[in-house]
Amino acid sequence: MSKSSQSTLNNEKNDNIILEVLQTIDTDNHLTQRSMSTKLGIALGMANTYLKRCVDKGLVKIQHAPRNRYMYYLTPKGFAEKARLTGEYLRHSFNFYRKAKHEYSKIIYNLQKQGLTKVVLSDVSELAEIFIMSSYEMPINILGILGSSQKKYFGITVIKNISEINDYDVIVMTTINNFEDKYNEIITDCKTEKIIIPEILNSFKKGI
Repeated sequence: MSKSSQSTLNNEKNDNIILEVLQTIDTDNHLTQRSMSTKLGIALGMANTYLKRCVDKGLVKIQHAPRNRYMYYLTPKGFAEKARLTGEYLRHSFNFYRKAKHEYSKIIYNLQKQGLTKVVLSDVSELAEIFIMSSYEMPINILGILGSSQKKYFGITVIKNISEINDYDVIVMTTINNFEDKYNEIITDCKTEKIIIPEILNSFKKGI
């Protein structure tokens, strides 16, 4: 991954955490830093760092409460920033999934031309849903989707391991979370030339 791509991802991650902090405070201003870290799924020290950053930027103000507790409030600047970050998040999500639909449609078209119609998807995700919907009315047979939490997804069998399917042409990556772990898991049972990674997921590849 290029330095500019990594920087963009880091900035997006920071913005997303700040947005979650602002949304959490807006919902419940009696939260402790510990309960905030639990809600956001981040370490206590990181929650403290982002909260301090919001205070330093004038997005959040702190008011002392009884029993050595604190109450957090969004400032007018904080409300404006929350609205801006929400808009950015929605815009980014829309662009991401629009590009994903375009790329999966292109992949499906190329697979059809090559006669590679037996497909396995790497994960149960929104991207898998996009691929499935893009394959409607096309001669593509989705044999299964790798996963563990359910038996069916959009009517397609969810399998725990690629070895459960003997005859397939390609595996199309539809993994967003823990991309590298899923990829490394797949290549233990599958040749890399059988794996198709859409361009939209290139930034998730890192050291692959």
